Amino acid sequence: MADAVAFLSHHTAMSNLERIARSGRIKTLFELCDSDGIYTPGYSTAACKPGRRRKSVAGFDTFPGAYMSWHLRGERKRLVTGGDTVVLLFPGNVLTRQKNWHLNLQDRNGMMGERNTFFFDSTPDLEGMRARHGVGPNEVVFHDSVSFLLCTAVVASSREAAARARKVLRGLGRRTRVRADGWIDEGAAAGNPALKHYDALSEPCRLYTTDASFTGITSGEPGYEPVPVSSRAFVARLATTLGGLAPSDIKGLSPQDIDAKVKARGALTRAFLRRKRAPVT
Repeated sequence: MADAVAFLSHHTAMSNLERIARSGRIKTLFELCDSDGIYTPGYSTAACKPGRRRKSVAGFDTFPGAYMSWHLRGERKRLVTGGDTVVLLFPGNVLTRQKNWHLNLQDRNGMMGERNTFFFDSTPDLEGMRARHGVGPNEVVFHDSVSFLLCTAVVASSREAAARARKVLRGLGRRTRVRADGWIDEGAAAGNPALKHYDALSEPCRLYTTDASFTGITSGEPGYEPVPVSSRAFVARLATTLGGLAPSDIKGLSPQDIDAKVKARGALTRAFLRRKRAPVT
């Protein structure tokens, strides 16, 4: 499955590019709040106060990872001209050399779904599934920060924006390629980062809020068909095998209420923080 992904992209504001390049990492939402005290989507501002951060990961309504989009071979998109957004490109083999991620066929705020979520050891036919469901927003969610040294190019929408990006990067000693043509494609992402920059140690977190609780927008290009959300049987199985609940705890509860109960028990926090993870350097 990971072999089918040609490259990954991370959209961010120009103002965030310096923060990413300086830290050397695309941080997870949890890290941004826990270490940096920065408010992130799906997190209450109160949760970012000192002393409350690490306990409040269960308060996320989105998976607290680092987000990218995945692209199949032959894909080519143009960045909107005149915006403040830049796109960081990464080679697709990040997915074959790391395990600490999950891929969603369709964007569900990182929530895991019975028919939508795949891990490194899954073998779905992404091209076939896209042909059936159409093209729309998708996501790869990394469960730990991603090294900026894996970034093979930064794409800007104009020469002026590219000049700003180069100034930021070179001021920090970064020599990442910057493209000014606005095109996001496999050629732009081509590169071969050193193996030492990959995280081959960290394991994925397989337990979090399921997409049964998802209430966001599910739309895409013409012909787009949303993947069905998780069934109650799937949510219940996750809760009783990984979430620390007994069948009697969830009797008569809706999938959304089961998700809420798992979160309240703190199982999600433990699963996210106690898995095998590489030390941050």
